[in-house]
Order: sequence, then C-alpha cells, then structure tokens
Amino acid sequence: MSNTDQTVSPSRLATYVECPRRYEYQYDQRIEPPPDGEQYKNRGIVYHETIAAVCNETGDTEDEADIIEYARRYFEDLWSRECSPDDYKTLSHYEYDRKLTRTGIDSYFENGPGVKHARNSVATEVTVETEYKRTKVNGRIDNVVQTDDGLSLVDYKGTLSNIITSRTVGKLKEHLEGDSYRPKLVKSAIQAAVYLEVIRETDLFEEGMDVSFVYYGILHDHEPVSTDEGIVPDVSGSGRDVTNLCMDNHGTIWQLIREAYQGILTWDFEPDPWSDIYRSTCDDCPYMEMCPDYLGEEVKIE
Repeated sequence: MSNTDQTVSPSRLATYVECPRRYEYQYDQRIEPPPDGEQYKNRGIVYHETIAAVCNETGDTEDEADIIEYARRYFEDLWSRECSPDDYKTLSHYEYDRKLTRTGIDSYFENGPGVKHARNSVATEVTVETEYKRTKVNGRIDNVVQTDDGLSLVDYKGTLSNIITSRTVGKLKEHLEGDSYRPKLVKSAIQAAVYLEVIRETDLFEEGMDVSFVYYGILHDHEPVSTDEGIVPDVSGSGRDVTNLCMDNHGTIWQLIREAYQGILTWDFEPDPWSDIYRSTCDDCPYMEMCPDYLGEEVKIE
C-alpha cells in the first residue's frame, strides 16, 4: 500500500532518514511535540524574517547605512512579536539570546555578505515544487540572489555544524550503504540537492544560468565576552558553498532521497538502523517518552 501522490520537503525527508518512527509521529499522526526548545525556533524565525524583510525592501542602489538601519528596525519589531521571556529559564537568558541574535544580524549586514545579498536579492521565501526521478519534492528557499553568472540560493542556519564539507561528504555513501549513520550530514545534502534541482522549474531560472547553493551560518562563531557593561556576545557568521559537493555526489544523494521517499510512501516507519538511532538520536527526540521502541529498549532485560 502506498500514497503515490504525496509531495515531501527536504526537512520531511531528513526526519525520515534520522528516524522513521519520529516521522510517523510528527508528520503521519501529526502529534504535537512538547514545547521544549521554543526559544530556538523563535530565534530562527526572527533572523529569517528580518533578512527577508530587508531584502524585499532594498533596491540595488540602496545606501549601506539605510540597509543596516532597516535590519535593526525589523529585528526589534520581530523580536518583540516572536520571542517571550516565558520561553527562557531566566530573564538573563532571554536578554542574552536577544543580544546574540541582534549581534548576529548586525554582523551579517555590517561585516558579511548581507548588504550585497539585499541589493541583489530577486526573491525571498520562494516556494518550489517539482517531480524529479519519480520523487515529488517541495520546499521554500530562503533567498535567491542574482550573481554575475546566474543565481545563488542562500539558506540561513544558526551555525554550519553538520553541513557537508569536502572532508565529510564521503559519509553520505557510507550512510547509504549502512556503514555509517550520519543523518544530519544527509539532511544538509538533501536540502541543497533538492533546491538546486527545483529552482530550474521556477520563472527565476533562465537557460544558461549557473546556479549555486550556499549555507550561511548567522551565529556560526560566537562566544560571550566580559565588558564593563556586562557579558555581551561576540558573533561572526560564515558561508559554505556546497554546490560542487552536491554535483560530485549527485547519484548518492538522490538515492538517499528516493529510499526515504519510498519509505514514506509505503508507511514503513520501523526505526532502522535501530541501534544507531537509539544511541545517537533518541535523547534529543521530543517523542522519546511516548515511543514504544525507546521505552522497550530502556526496560529490556538482558
């Protein structure tokens, strides 16, 4: 039995790769997880929407100082709407996270590629959908930036931890063959590969364009610094172009996508490889306390 009309996003595919049982609870049964980690989700909303708003308001000749002022204004408004001290352990945690996020946005526009991205952005939060290799995929691209050669697709993350590199990309094939369990690396490869493909189905793409995919970690390097005014965050962002890594490993990545897609279509939610999932991901899963697989492992009598 299968649902052949289902369209899935990279995040859904990645959840299935991490643990099919978690996919079942989150997307098939639509069970709401506990609200733990709400502050991190809201922080992501703030920096994503701030950047999108600035890019949408900025023209290609906009003054740099005005762009930075737009960012600060949008940040203050979004933070007040999306974030609450109630989501943090203490008011101090709330205030520090606010400073951290604001400093990350400042760094992106003042010292990073933010101004250039804003001036050359042709679309933000782009909804895309296509069928490729009998796999129906959809999603949303954070920012599409015009370059001299074509388009650069930019996806904003907190950090670049677990994003594929030339050193780790070989783990994708090991994961596919069952010799390694690296779902977070697979997630980064799936997202980039899908968006590099689906952008070609949009009106933004023209034949002959080069297309690249860049992950940008807004808060990639950060540490608290003691000053006369208290503890403040020192933040710098970092970008990573994974285009060539995806092209060089195209077959492996799309086989990972197809296998996850087929598992979703056939409702195969048995967690496999269970020993790796139990050892590496259960402790961070919001469904841990209701999962019979995890609970059975915890009470197992040797």
